[in-house]
Amino acid sequence: MEKIYYATSNPSKYLEGQQFFKNHLPEAELEQYGDDVPEFQTLNQEDIAVRKARKAWERLQAPVLAEDAGVYFTQYHEFPGTLTKFIYQALGMDGIFKLVSNGDKAYFQLHLVYYYGKDQYKIFKGKTDGSLYKPEEFIAPESAPYDDIFIPEGSDKTYTGLRKKNNLEQFNFRVKAFNQFAEWYRNQSTQ
Repeated sequence: MEKIYYATSNPSKYLEGQQFFKNHLPEAELEQYGDDVPEFQTLNQEDIAVRKARKAWERLQAPVLAEDAGVYFTQYHEFPGTLTKFIYQALGMDGIFKLVSNGDKAYFQLHLVYYYGKDQYKIFKGKTDGSLYKPEEFIAPESAPYDDIFIPEGSDKTYTGLRKKNNLEQFNFRVKAFNQFAEWYRNQSTQ
């Protein structure tokens, strides 16, 4: 069984990845690589993910997954996007809702990079469209604060509500990218 490292210190992201591997890719083992990997700051999400994966691979010399994910408010250009975490840390949810309103369109987007050799990598993308919702109380964990305010298309619940009902997978942008990775990974194994 091949071990694949997942370069993230975010417990929510790792748990989602671990659950996916357990349910959909049991022939590989996902192990967290939680060391801090510096992220090059740019508005290009794909570039951030590739650089992060490359840096983690250089340290580990082993197959590694890395990602960059963000929420995008469609009324703004590329915002908050690659700055998602920093905007939340600077403004908090009350500050964010001074910029957006209930029902505004938004989407989550992720670039997942599998780095498996010197300058050998593959990129997988996941995107989920939806809208914003301002709850009376914010209860999402600090590691996934936007889960409280995002309702994916086709659902009447936020990501937080879907997670409580164990029904998040079909709406999850990360799972969409992991599904693409799993299909590609299996095809590589059979060649």
